[in-house]
Parts: sequence; C-alpha cells; structure tokens
Amino acid sequence: MRYDKLIWIPRALIFAYIIFLSIFAFDSKSAIEFLIHMIPSLILLIIFIFSWKNSKIAAILFALIGIITVAFFKTYTDIFVFLMVSMPPILISILFWILGNKHNKNRRKKRK
Repeated sequence: MRYDKLIWIPRALIFAYIIFLSIFAFDSKSAIEFLIHMIPSLILLIIFIFSWKNSKIAAILFALIGIITVAFFKTYTDIFVFLMVSMPPILISILFWILGNKHNKNRRKKRK
C-alpha cells in the first residue's frame, strides 16, 4: 500500500474517535449539558485541525491525550474502559509517529 493511502488511517481513526465520544453527549437533558459533554470532542477536533500537517505534533499530542485519559479517568482499573477510551489516542499517536518517520524519509530521498 502506498504512503499516500496510509497517511489517512490515523486521520480516519481520529474522526471515528471524535464521533464515538460525541455520541455520549446526546444523552443530555439540556443544551448546557450537551455543550459540556461536547467539550472533549471539541478539544480533540481543535487538536486534530491544528496537527493536520505535522504528524510529529499529532503523535505527541495524542500520546498526551492517551496518558491524560488513563490518569484522569483511571481507565487502568477496567480493561474494557481502557480499550474504548484510552487506547485509541495511544494507537493514533503510534500511527502518526510511524507514518511521520516514513514521510520524512520519503522527503529526504526526493531531495537527493
């Protein structure tokens, strides 16, 4: 598979993760509650837009998000919660890091 297609995998996973987190906001009873529940999704969306071009920044930010969700929500106590809440940002971070390194190697080859 070409690199051009591989680079879209972490971006699609981020989009799916944002939608997954946004689903929980629809359980709200008022508009203010809905907005409060949408804050994590909006933060992820801002980070996603900010790190669209630079995969290294995306890798670092999503690793931090994964670590924060483990520490703040104590997802290490339940494997199912860990896999659903904390693992996707960590996986996305790993994919961005690997594909970012591959992209930099391709750039160096084109310059020579």
